[in-house]
Amino acid sequence: MGETGTQSGPKIPIEIIEFLSSIDSLVLKNAIIADDLLTETLREGGITAAENESSVVLYGQIDGRNIFLRADAGLKALGAAVSYGNAIGLQFGTALNVFRVPHHGSRNNISPTLLNRIVGNVSGFGTRNSIGCVISAGPDDETHPRQVVVNALIRRGLVPQDTKGGILLFNHGVLNRQGFGPVQTLQFATRVEAYD
Repeated sequence: MGETGTQSGPKIPIEIIEFLSSIDSLVLKNAIIADDLLTETLREGGITAAENESSVVLYGQIDGRNIFLRADAGLKALGAAVSYGNAIGLQFGTALNVFRVPHHGSRNNISPTLLNRIVGNVSGFGTRNSIGCVISAGPDDETHPRQVVVNALIRRGLVPQDTKGGILLFNHGVLNRQGFGPVQTLQFATRVEAYD
């Protein structure tokens, strides 16, 4: 067993130092930080894989409704799509009726600046509840959606919903389907995941 120490202090086995270091790493990886409605904790500059930057981004206008779907698009792809959409006259902000958050609500695929460009700046709770905000995440996905993303959406007046509870159905001008009812919305949390 290797040991380390100073001339004046006790010798500590290297295995114990390595063990304590691994615990520090684990604690940092699962750290939680405080969050509130006034402080943006979602960061700029998330890094995504190249295949995410080539993901499909769709904007559809169907029966007077504006639908923005983004698959797993990364920040570069999404920023380019929004810029192109603005250049050809597509409407964002409160003109959107359905907004699908990219990559299961990953904090690497959306940023405060892009959210502001897509749905608008920070505003009061529920002020943009006319925009159907969808996060597609499987029922067993323990890391998505990231709460820091949910909080950023809520800060901008959206009422996010995820697919963990089942199928989401948006309809316009037709009766609700039998067996479908109101969905559970995601809530603001005062504690979110720390960045690594």
